[in-house]
Amino acid sequence: MFLSKLSVNKPVLAAVIILFFVVLGLYSYLDLSVDLFPEIDIPYVTVQTIYPGAGPAEIETLISKPIEEAVGSINGVETIISSSVEGASIVVVEFQLEIDIDIAAMDVKDKVDGIIGDLPDDVEKPVIMKLDIGAQPIMNLAVHGPRPLNEIYELTDDVIKPELSKVAGLASINIVGGKEREILIAVQRDKLKAHNISITDVIGGIAGANLDMPSGHITEKWQEFPVRVTGEFESVEEISKMKILVQDHEPLRLEDIADIVDTFAEQRDWARYNDKTSVGIGLVKRSDANVVKVAEEVKKELKAIEKMLPPDVEISIAEDESKFIKNSINEVINNMIIGILLTALVLFIFLHDW
Repeated sequence: MFLSKLSVNKPVLAAVIILFFVVLGLYSYLDLSVDLFPEIDIPYVTVQTIYPGAGPAEIETLISKPIEEAVGSINGVETIISSSVEGASIVVVEFQLEIDIDIAAMDVKDKVDGIIGDLPDDVEKPVIMKLDIGAQPIMNLAVHGPRPLNEIYELTDDVIKPELSKVAGLASINIVGGKEREILIAVQRDKLKAHNISITDVIGGIAGANLDMPSGHITEKWQEFPVRVTGEFESVEEISKMKILVQDHEPLRLEDIADIVDTFAEQRDWARYNDKTSVGIGLVKRSDANVVKVAEEVKKELKAIEKMLPPDVEISIAEDESKFIKNSINEVINNMIIGILLTALVLFIFLHDW
């Protein structure tokens, strides 16, 4: 009754109040973040550790169990589930719902950092992540053309990825299905025995000759200049001519005991677009970014990138999550407009007055 009486007695005031809420609603709508799912903190933290060449039994004993014991003392832990497979360990820690997952992830990191010294030397640094349903690609791209896959991969890694990383709102860019260059050193076992050399001598010699590291600084009056030792290999020929020190013998060249081949790393994943082999790119947004805005910025950037690529290389959008979101928003807007019109029509029928 109050609203009805106010609208009849003071129509200007009522109109101003309604206009205020309309303007406030439009402003909020334009500044509203858009996503497929609401932001949810799932109480799970994963610890992924890579140990190349190790079997499941070794992974469980040397990595999974020490990590389980370390994180098991954290306050609020509900359950711990580990999976030990060939070359990798995955430990999933579930926390109670009332626990702040950001603080929990930091606690897990501190505990894991405390036992890194107890893990095998060849283990890669454990990767600790919160379980995030929003960490899925919002857009998948396919780079393809009538060129060898390694050339398309190089263009993707050297040109496309750096340019896309400039787009605000992107958290990561993942490349799938490429052929990456690899220098294969196939050591000949009989020649190692003939020269009384162990495989560790070869590995140590290669590591010692392929260095790029800081080596102090030079101070001159009021200036200081950093000094670096740059000794990384620049060609396959340099690797072949590298010398391996042999006890009580003259140094040997690496090519004397091994075959050096310029080849490609083993391809463990593939990407296909329209039944053609391609290189895939998965774009993951930041948790606070607007999906639609990020997708529009990516499309603008792709137009600029296409001018930088050879004419026979194309970038196609294989999947775009923003389309579904935009269609859903448009459907909501259409329903609102229909609702407003129906409301006005019903009021006109009953009141017989515009």
